[in-house]
Parts: sequence; structure tokens; C-alpha cells
Amino acid sequence: MQLLLLGATGRTGQLVLKTALEAGHEVVALVRDPARLSAQQHPRLSLLKGTPENAEDLTRALSGCTAVISTLNNNRASDAPWSKPVSPAGFMTGVMRNCVAAMQEQGVSRIALLSAAGVGDSFNAVPWLFRWLIRHTNLNHTYQDHETQEQVLTESGLDWTIARPVGLSDKPSTRRLAISFGKPQESSMTIQRGHVAQFLLDCLLTPKLIGKAAFLYER
Repeated sequence: MQLLLLGATGRTGQLVLKTALEAGHEVVALVRDPARLSAQQHPRLSLLKGTPENAEDLTRALSGCTAVISTLNNNRASDAPWSKPVSPAGFMTGVMRNCVAAMQEQGVSRIALLSAAGVGDSFNAVPWLFRWLIRHTNLNHTYQDHETQEQVLTESGLDWTIARPVGLSDKPSTRRLAISFGKPQESSMTIQRGHVAQFLLDCLLTPKLIGKAAFLYER
């Protein structure tokens, strides 16, 4: 595949990039600051400087690609729930509108999106404390954006898969990836980013996951 990767400089995005290159795929990464990428030199990596907020940059980056992975997030100053939002309101939604329009124009249909557990109909699948945090802290800023970008994507007519992982962790884990399409009987609170990165890549080659929103956890 030749992938357009959005969010390549993020913690999960860098793992998606590494996994994709190791698997032999070609990757186009559209980034504001290429210096932030540890893997700047690779024969199958094309680095384009720009932002997906700019429709022209995104259209240019998509040229020749066969699929898209977005790991973008509406960031806060830290991971703490009450930390100040630093991304503009509606950042991910605006990018998704640009992405859908560019994909439809260029005839690219396959896309995998990183969202979060607790978005949409997965809200009741997360513990009550997390539901409270989503509603009453600055997580709400991010979750509203996830909700609307998912809506833009699911109404697009594209071949989409949405990943909704529980809390992302950088720590090693001996547990395995688990996938649910409803409310799991029991769920881990966190998931290793590497599991999520692998799922985002694998799902592009799994037709039965088209049109599915997958709740990701470990067990």
C-alpha cells in the first residue's frame, strides 16, 4: 500500500509509521515540522511539509496514495483531564472534512481513524469515572471533536474503520489486543500504543472491518 499518514509526529502516529515501513508499505507523512520525526530518512517514506487543515496541502499529499490513516488528536497542554486545550475547537472535524473531500475527488476510499473509547455508542462501555471525566473536564473538548469527526466520516460513503481504544499507554504490556463491537464484559483501563498502531494498519487489509467502529482493549 501507499499510505497517507496524518498525525505522524504524535506518539501513536510514530508507531504507525514505524510499523508500516517495517511491513514494506510506502508512507506519505504530512507534517508541520519534519524535524520532529525520528525516522526522517527511509526509502519508502515521503515527508511533506504542510498541514491537513489546509485543503491544498492535504490534496497534494494524498496524490498516488491508496489508503489513509489518521492518528490526529485535539491536544491539551498535558495528559491531565483538566489541562488546557491547545488545539483549536473542531480541529479534527475540519481536517476530516478536508480529507473526505480530497479522497472523494481522487477516488481513494479506504481510511482508518483513531478515535477513543467513550465516543459515540461506546460511551456506556467505559467505567463510570471515565464517563464523569468526559462530561466534566477538558476531555469534553476533545470528545466533542471526536464525535463530530466520526459523524463526518461515517456519512461520507468511504470505506472506513474507526478504532476506539481505551487509555493509551507507552508502557510495555504482556497482554493481548482484544476487540469488541459492543460493550465488553470486562475491559482493561489502558492499552499499549503498539497494539493500536498495528490494528490501524491491519484493518486496512481486513474487508470485514469496513464500516465498523472497534472498541480496543487488552486482556
